[in-house]
Amino acid sequence: MKARLLGYTELRTDNGTNSEGHEQGCIDYTFYLQIEDETFSFYATESWGSCGSGYCSATWGDISFILYPKNGNISGLIEPKCDIFIPLTSNNEIQISITDSEYRDDATIESVKSDKGDLIVTSTGNGGCGYYPSGTVIINNKLFN
Repeated sequence: MKARLLGYTELRTDNGTNSEGHEQGCIDYTFYLQIEDETFSFYATESWGSCGSGYCSATWGDISFILYPKNGNISGLIEPKCDIFIPLTSNNEIQISITDSEYRDDATIESVKSDKGDLIVTSTGNGGCGYYPSGTVIINNKLFN
């Protein structure tokens, strides 16, 4: 089964500076899909703050593969330039490609791709380092208006 990508919204939350002197906050990307006559969403989040010891700043990326029902209007929607379809699993969840590195300290990359193989959104989790995280979320802006 496939879902049609309607677009995404972006919400930035700045939580100021923490006690270690590092900026903290996140950017939540909400992707909206149409499956038959219903609208659903899934999320990608990039967050920042301090590493576990507080020594340096850190960043993380995450993609949720679970679909949530969406009712009502969507404001601020960034729409795709053309029709994009995303394959779903048999459980009606987003199909995520996971690329593990052969090296212990390299990032595990999670990606959501279109049915034609175009990257839509990618996450690098903690960037491959649990102690000094440097992960991110990347949106393929070439696909969107």
